[in-house]
Amino acid sequence: MEDSDFEGDEFHSEEERPVEVLDPDNPEHFFPIVERDFNKTIANLEQNPEALQFTEDFNKLFEAFFQTYSRQKELETLAEDMKFDLTDKAHKIELSLRLADEDQKTIIELRKQIENAWKLADAAHAREQLAHEIIDNLRRQVENLNAEIDFKNKMNQDTDETGELSKHKDGLERERDRLVNEVTQLNTKLQNAVTYQEELEKKNSEADMKINEIAGQLEDQTQETSRQKRAKEKLEADIQDFKFKIDEKDIHIHELNENIKELGKQISALHKEIKDWRYAHDKLSKELEGTLVKLAKLTDEHNTSLFERLTGKEVLTIIKERDETTIDRNNLRQRIGIFEKEIEDFKKYIDEDKRTIETLGKEKDILNKTIQRQQVVQKDHQKLIHIQEQSKKKLELELDLFFIESGKHKKLITQLERERDRLAEEQLDLTNTIQDQLEDIRQKKVFIFDLKKEAAERDNKIRQQQNMYEAMRSDRNALQKLHQESTAEAGELKKKLRLVSHQIEQLKENIGQKEKQLIKDESIVRKLTKEKEQLK
Repeated sequence: MEDSDFEGDEFHSEEERPVEVLDPDNPEHFFPIVERDFNKTIANLEQNPEALQFTEDFNKLFEAFFQTYSRQKELETLAEDMKFDLTDKAHKIELSLRLADEDQKTIIELRKQIENAWKLADAAHAREQLAHEIIDNLRRQVENLNAEIDFKNKMNQDTDETGELSKHKDGLERERDRLVNEVTQLNTKLQNAVTYQEELEKKNSEADMKINEIAGQLEDQTQETSRQKRAKEKLEADIQDFKFKIDEKDIHIHELNENIKELGKQISALHKEIKDWRYAHDKLSKELEGTLVKLAKLTDEHNTSLFERLTGKEVLTIIKERDETTIDRNNLRQRIGIFEKEIEDFKKYIDEDKRTIETLGKEKDILNKTIQRQQVVQKDHQKLIHIQEQSKKKLELELDLFFIESGKHKKLITQLERERDRLAEEQLDLTNTIQDQLEDIRQKKVFIFDLKKEAAERDNKIRQQQNMYEAMRSDRNALQKLHQESTAEAGELKKKLRLVSHQIEQLKENIGQKEKQLIKDESIVRKLTKEKEQLK
């Protein structure tokens, strides 16, 4: 009664205590529910002294379950952290892909600019060739005009003195030497400019090679990012598989816990039945001993009473009592046989209970083995998670290196762009200077050629005039000798003079027409020079 009152007070206190409502469907309340059920089963086992041997096994099972549950929570937190890291890595990979696309766009723009620069260089080369052709045409025209002017000068300057021609010849030779020196200097400058232009072209080709190398590196980096993307997707799929396996293990653990609960209930019920059977067996054995004692007493009493009654008149009553005692003895024997059968049945039940306990022990061993296997699987999961963490760290390092390299590539691209702009400006300046120097060289060459031609013509004229002077001297001598003869021919000479004067007038008219033509040609030459300057 005291125990029942105490239990009732304790139950009443537990009812008055504010109990948290646990939802079986809520996964967060799963462990508190299992812990509550475990505490209840342990309390029930502690109340039963015969089931105390199973409390240690239940404690070990609960410790293993608690370790698996805590490890599962750690794995879930690790999975969430890995999810967060994977999202961060995905964001970084997207940023790297965007940077790679931007770098690809800048490379394409640089290539377009280089192609435009080459097109401009080709157009400048074509314009230079056109200018060469125009200058050649103008040179031919000037040569033709100079030839006509020289012819006119020959006609008009037959009476010049030879000394002035020799002085003019010396001046022309000095001018020719000066122009030859200038031409050599300009040729050296031109060679230097050409070598500098070749160096610039080499630098441009090296810049193109660097740009191609950077483009190849960017392509490799895009391939690497795609590989990292695929690895990330594979890791996500592995994480989902691990989560699915963990959920299956949780379901299996939950089922095992339920089986353990049911087995605990069955064990407690069996212990109660065994207790009841033992109590009934003890009771029956006590009753049997009492009946045997009574039987011995009755036999003694019967013998004494029978001895007394044989001597007395109560023989009939003794016989009746003997019959009753025999009937009671037979009944007692029947009851003893029934009790022996019941004892055998109890032994069979006890053997069956031992077998069930052995099967439960085997199931417990199987559960321990499954828990050990789950621990091994969890260790494998931990190893996989460690490998994934290492791969994640490697990916982080690779991404950091990729960002550093992309920054370096950006700096290189900016430096190359600046170098390209500077080289393009220098190339334009050099092309302009080269064109100017080529024009000067061409003009100087034309002037030198004209001077050489004029000097040769002057030499020819001097020789002709010397020959003419000697011929005139011989003619004067001949004329002096033939003066007398010429007087007779004076009339004829006058006629010839008239004809010569008439021819001179005609020549003057031709000269006037040719001068007009020369003026027109000079105007054409000026127009051509203006057009040439405009073309420059």
